[in-house]
Amino acid sequence: MARRGKVNELKVDLTNYDYFISGQSSIGKSVLSFELGKKITGNNEGSFIISIGEEPAPDHINGALYDKAKTWAELEDIKEDLIVNKKEYPHTKFVVFDSFDEFCRLAEEEVVRLHNRENPDKRTSTIKSAFGGYQAGENKALDMMLKFTGELKDAGYSRFYIGHTKEKNKKDLITDIEYTVITNSVAAKYYDSFMHKVAVACVAYMEHDMTNIETVKDAFTKGTKQVGDIIGKRRVIVFRDDDNVIDTKCYFKHIQPKIDFSTDNFIKAIEDAI
Repeated sequence: MARRGKVNELKVDLTNYDYFISGQSSIGKSVLSFELGKKITGNNEGSFIISIGEEPAPDHINGALYDKAKTWAELEDIKEDLIVNKKEYPHTKFVVFDSFDEFCRLAEEEVVRLHNRENPDKRTSTIKSAFGGYQAGENKALDMMLKFTGELKDAGYSRFYIGHTKEKNKKDLITDIEYTVITNSVAAKYYDSFMHKVAVACVAYMEHDMTNIETVKDAFTKGTKQVGDIIGKRRVIVFRDDDNVIDTKCYFKHIQPKIDFSTDNFIKAIEDAI
Protein backbone atom coordinates (compact mmCIF):
# COMPACT_ATOMS: atom_id res chain seq x y z
CA MET A 1 0.00 0.00 0.00
CA ALA A 2 1.37 3.43 -0.95
CA ARG A 3 2.48 5.77 1.80
CA ARG A 4 0.12 8.69 2.41
CA GLY A 5 0.89 12.27 3.36
CA LYS A 6 3.46 14.75 2.14
CA VAL A 7 6.24 16.82 3.68
CA ASN A 8 5.56 20.55 3.60
CA GLU A 9 8.27 22.87 2.32
CA LEU A 10 8.04 26.40 3.70
CA LYS A 11 8.47 28.88 0.85
CA VAL A 12 9.01 32.63 0.85
CA ASP A 13 6.07 33.06 -1.50
CA LEU A 14 3.22 35.29 -0.38
CA THR A 15 0.85 33.69 -2.89
CA ASN A 16 0.90 30.53 -0.76
CA TYR A 17 -1.01 32.20 2.06
CA ASP A 18 -4.29 33.94 2.88
CA TYR A 19 -4.67 37.33 4.59
CA PHE A 20 -7.18 39.35 6.58
CA ILE A 21 -6.68 43.06 7.21
CA SER A 22 -9.15 45.00 9.34
CA GLY A 23 -8.89 48.73 9.78
CA GLN A 24 -10.33 52.18 9.89
CA SER A 25 -12.22 53.41 6.85
CA SER A 26 -10.09 54.99 4.09
CA ILE A 27 -6.79 54.04 5.71
CA GLY A 28 -5.58 52.32 2.52
CA LYS A 29 -6.62 48.67 2.78
CA SER A 30 -7.94 48.38 -0.79
CA VAL A 31 -4.85 50.08 -2.21
CA LEU A 32 -2.64 47.67 -0.26
CA SER A 33 -4.54 44.67 -1.66
CA PHE A 34 -4.04 45.95 -5.21
CA GLU A 35 -0.38 46.87 -4.74
CA LEU A 36 0.35 43.51 -3.11
CA GLY A 37 -0.80 41.68 -6.22
CA LYS A 38 1.01 44.10 -8.52
CA LYS A 39 4.33 43.92 -6.66
CA ILE A 40 4.26 40.14 -6.24
CA THR A 41 3.29 39.33 -9.84
CA GLY A 42 4.60 42.38 -11.67
CA ASN A 43 1.16 42.92 -13.21
CA ASN A 44 -1.86 45.12 -12.43
CA GLU A 45 -4.04 42.00 -12.53
CA GLY A 46 -2.20 40.27 -9.68
CA SER A 47 -5.23 40.95 -7.47
CA PHE A 48 -8.87 40.59 -8.51
CA ILE A 49 -10.92 42.88 -6.26
CA ILE A 50 -14.56 41.97 -5.67
CA SER A 51 -16.44 45.10 -4.56
CA ILE A 52 -19.24 43.52 -2.56
CA GLY A 53 -22.68 44.89 -1.78
CA GLU A 54 -22.63 48.58 -0.96
CA GLU A 55 -18.85 48.88 -0.95
CA PRO A 56 -17.72 51.42 -3.57
CA ALA A 57 -15.76 50.28 -6.60
CA PRO A 58 -12.01 50.99 -6.47
CA ASP A 59 -12.34 54.05 -8.70
CA HIS A 60 -9.40 55.64 -6.87
CA ILE A 61 -7.00 52.84 -7.89
CA ASN A 62 -5.70 53.24 -11.44
CA GLY A 63 -5.35 49.92 -13.25
CA ALA A 64 -7.20 47.83 -10.65
CA LEU A 65 -8.93 44.68 -11.90
CA TYR A 66 -12.32 44.43 -10.18
CA ASP A 67 -15.95 43.45 -10.47
CA LYS A 68 -19.11 44.42 -8.57
CA ALA A 69 -21.41 41.98 -6.78
CA LYS A 70 -24.61 43.41 -5.33
CA THR A 71 -26.19 40.02 -4.58
CA TRP A 72 -25.08 36.52 -3.60
CA ALA A 73 -26.03 35.30 -7.08
CA GLU A 74 -23.65 37.84 -8.62
CA LEU A 75 -20.91 36.68 -6.26
CA GLU A 76 -21.46 33.11 -7.44
CA ASP A 77 -21.21 34.24 -11.07
CA ILE A 78 -17.87 35.94 -10.43
CA LYS A 79 -16.51 32.93 -8.55
CA GLU A 80 -17.58 30.53 -11.29
CA ASP A 81 -15.88 32.63 -13.95
CA LEU A 82 -12.65 32.87 -11.96
CA ILE A 83 -12.60 29.10 -11.57
CA VAL A 84 -13.96 27.85 -14.91
CA ASN A 85 -12.11 30.43 -16.99
CA LYS A 86 -8.94 30.55 -14.89
CA LYS A 87 -6.79 30.64 -18.04
CA GLU A 88 -8.29 34.07 -18.75
CA TYR A 89 -6.67 35.34 -15.52
CA PRO A 90 -3.04 34.20 -15.90
CA HIS A 91 -1.63 36.92 -13.64
CA THR A 92 -4.25 36.80 -10.89
CA LYS A 93 -3.00 35.26 -7.64
CA PHE A 94 -5.16 37.04 -5.03
CA VAL A 95 -8.94 37.33 -4.84
CA VAL A 96 -9.83 40.32 -2.65
CA PHE A 97 -13.09 40.44 -0.69
CA ASP A 98 -13.90 44.13 -0.24
CA SER A 99 -15.43 44.05 2.19
CA PHE A 100 -15.86 41.08 4.51
CA ASP A 101 -18.65 43.02 6.25
CA GLU A 102 -20.67 43.10 3.04
CA PHE A 103 -19.74 39.49 2.23
CA CYS A 104 -21.39 38.47 5.51
CA ARG A 105 -24.43 40.66 4.84
CA LEU A 106 -25.05 39.17 1.40
CA ALA A 107 -24.68 35.66 2.81
CA GLU A 108 -27.28 36.41 5.48
CA GLU A 109 -29.63 37.88 2.88
CA GLU A 110 -29.25 34.72 0.80
CA VAL A 111 -30.03 32.52 3.81
CA VAL A 112 -33.21 34.49 4.47
CA ARG A 113 -34.17 34.14 0.79
CA LEU A 114 -33.57 30.39 0.90
CA HIS A 115 -35.58 30.04 4.10
CA ASN A 116 -38.55 31.89 2.60
CA ARG A 117 -38.40 29.80 -0.56
CA GLU A 118 -38.39 26.55 1.42
CA ASN A 119 -40.87 27.76 4.05
CA PRO A 120 -43.46 29.94 2.27
CA ASP A 121 -45.85 29.65 5.23
CA LYS A 122 -43.20 30.69 7.77
CA ARG A 123 -41.55 33.62 6.06
CA THR A 124 -39.01 35.73 7.93
CA SER A 125 -37.04 38.90 7.32
CA THR A 126 -34.18 38.26 9.75
CA ILE A 127 -31.31 35.80 9.96
CA LYS A 128 -32.09 35.23 13.65
CA SER A 129 -35.28 33.30 12.90
CA ALA A 130 -34.21 31.63 9.65
CA PHE A 131 -34.33 27.83 9.55
CA GLY A 132 -35.69 27.54 13.07
CA GLY A 133 -33.50 30.11 14.77
CA TYR A 134 -31.04 29.27 17.57
CA GLN A 135 -28.11 30.29 15.32
CA ALA A 136 -29.24 27.93 12.54
CA GLY A 137 -29.42 30.80 10.07
CA GLU A 138 -26.01 32.17 11.03
CA ASN A 139 -24.49 28.68 10.86
CA LYS A 140 -25.86 28.22 7.35
CA ALA A 141 -24.49 31.61 6.28
CA LEU A 142 -21.06 30.70 7.66
CA ASP A 143 -21.10 27.35 5.87
CA MET A 144 -21.95 29.12 2.61
CA MET A 145 -19.10 31.61 3.02
CA LEU A 146 -16.56 28.92 3.88
CA LYS A 147 -17.63 26.82 0.89
CA PHE A 148 -17.49 29.85 -1.40
CA THR A 149 -13.98 30.88 -0.38
CA GLY A 150 -12.79 27.28 -0.17
CA GLU A 151 -13.62 26.69 -3.82
CA LEU A 152 -11.46 29.67 -4.80
CA LYS A 153 -8.61 28.30 -2.69
CA ASP A 154 -8.96 24.88 -4.31
CA ALA A 155 -8.74 26.60 -7.71
CA GLY A 156 -5.34 28.03 -6.77
CA TYR A 157 -6.19 31.55 -5.61
CA SER A 158 -5.03 33.15 -2.38
CA ARG A 159 -7.74 34.98 -0.47
CA PHE A 160 -7.38 38.51 0.87
CA TYR A 161 -10.17 39.77 3.15
CA ILE A 162 -10.73 43.44 3.94
CA GLY A 163 -12.77 44.44 6.99
CA HIS A 164 -13.52 47.30 9.34
CA THR A 165 -12.86 47.62 13.07
CA LYS A 166 -14.69 48.40 16.28
CA GLU A 167 -14.24 47.93 20.02
CA LYS A 168 -15.79 44.76 21.45
CA ASN A 169 -15.88 42.99 24.79
CA LYS A 170 -14.45 39.48 24.91
CA LYS A 171 -14.24 36.89 27.68
CA ASP A 172 -11.10 35.06 28.74
CA LEU A 173 -11.69 31.35 28.17
CA ILE A 174 -9.95 30.40 31.42
CA THR A 175 -10.94 33.11 33.91
CA ASP A 176 -14.24 34.20 32.27
CA ILE A 177 -13.14 37.82 32.83
CA GLU A 178 -14.28 40.35 30.21
CA TYR A 179 -11.83 42.64 28.44
CA THR A 180 -12.05 45.13 25.57
CA VAL A 181 -10.28 44.63 22.24
CA ILE A 182 -10.09 46.34 18.86
CA THR A 183 -11.33 43.70 16.43
CA ASN A 184 -13.32 43.19 13.25
CA SER A 185 -16.77 44.76 13.16
CA VAL A 186 -18.77 41.68 12.08
CA ALA A 187 -20.24 39.02 14.37
CA ALA A 188 -17.55 37.06 16.22
CA LYS A 189 -18.89 33.79 14.76
CA TYR A 190 -17.92 34.92 11.27
CA TYR A 191 -14.67 36.72 11.99
CA ASP A 192 -13.24 34.12 14.38
CA SER A 193 -13.86 31.34 11.88
CA PHE A 194 -12.12 33.16 9.03
CA MET A 195 -9.35 34.62 11.19
CA HIS A 196 -8.27 31.11 12.14
CA LYS A 197 -8.13 30.04 8.50
CA VAL A 198 -5.69 32.70 7.26
CA ALA A 199 -1.95 32.90 7.83
CA VAL A 200 -2.06 36.59 8.79
CA ALA A 201 -4.88 38.55 10.42
CA CYS A 202 -3.71 42.11 11.08
CA VAL A 203 -5.20 45.46 12.05
CA ALA A 204 -4.46 48.88 10.53
CA TYR A 205 -5.10 52.11 12.36
CA MET A 206 -3.94 55.71 12.73
CA GLU A 207 -1.44 56.10 15.57
CA HIS A 208 -1.29 59.56 17.13
CA ASP A 209 1.66 61.21 18.86
CA MET A 210 0.38 63.25 21.79
CA THR A 211 1.76 66.00 24.00
CA ASN A 212 0.46 68.08 26.92
CA ILE A 213 -1.38 65.03 28.26
CA GLU A 214 -3.35 65.71 31.41
CA THR A 215 -6.10 64.13 33.45
CA VAL A 216 -9.34 66.10 33.62
CA LYS A 217 -12.86 65.57 34.91
CA ASP A 218 -15.40 64.22 32.43
CA ALA A 219 -18.46 66.48 32.48
CA PHE A 220 -20.79 63.66 31.44
CA THR A 221 -19.57 60.61 33.40
CA LYS A 222 -18.27 62.65 36.37
CA GLY A 223 -15.18 60.48 36.24
CA THR A 224 -11.76 61.39 34.86
CA LYS A 225 -10.24 61.15 31.40
CA GLN A 226 -6.97 61.97 29.70
CA VAL A 227 -6.75 64.69 27.06
CA GLY A 228 -3.86 66.02 25.01
CA ASP A 229 -2.73 67.69 21.81
CA ILE A 230 -1.93 65.76 18.64
CA ILE A 231 1.51 66.63 17.29
CA GLY A 232 1.76 63.90 14.69
CA LYS A 233 0.11 60.80 13.30
CA ARG A 234 1.06 57.84 11.15
CA ARG A 235 -0.63 54.80 9.67
CA VAL A 236 0.48 51.50 11.18
CA ILE A 237 -0.28 47.80 10.77
CA VAL A 238 -0.22 45.54 13.83
CA PHE A 239 0.54 41.85 13.28
CA ARG A 240 0.90 40.81 16.90
CA ASP A 241 -0.17 42.47 20.15
CA ASP A 242 1.05 40.76 23.32
CA ASP A 243 -1.14 43.08 25.40
CA ASN A 244 -4.26 41.57 23.76
CA VAL A 245 -5.73 45.01 23.10
CA ILE A 246 -5.78 44.45 19.32
CA ASP A 247 -7.26 41.22 17.96
CA THR A 248 -4.62 39.76 15.62
CA LYS A 249 -3.22 36.40 14.59
CA CYS A 250 -0.16 35.25 12.64
CA TYR A 251 1.25 31.81 11.85
CA PHE A 252 4.78 33.15 11.68
CA LYS A 253 6.26 33.51 15.16
CA HIS A 254 9.04 35.85 14.02
CA ILE A 255 6.68 38.44 12.55
CA GLN A 256 7.46 42.05 13.43
CA PRO A 257 4.73 43.18 15.88
CA LYS A 258 4.06 46.55 14.22
CA ILE A 259 5.10 48.32 11.01
CA ASP A 260 4.50 51.64 9.31
CA PHE A 261 1.66 51.19 6.82
CA SER A 262 2.96 50.53 3.31
CA THR A 263 2.77 47.65 0.87
CA ASP A 264 6.55 47.29 0.78
CA ASN A 265 6.70 47.09 4.58
CA PHE A 266 3.84 44.56 4.58
CA ILE A 267 5.63 42.31 2.11
CA LYS A 268 9.00 42.63 3.85
CA ALA A 269 7.56 41.87 7.30
CA ILE A 270 5.97 38.64 6.11
CA GLU A 271 8.92 37.54 3.97
CA ASP A 272 11.34 38.20 6.85
CA ALA A 273 9.09 36.26 9.24
CA ILE A 274 8.96 33.27 6.89
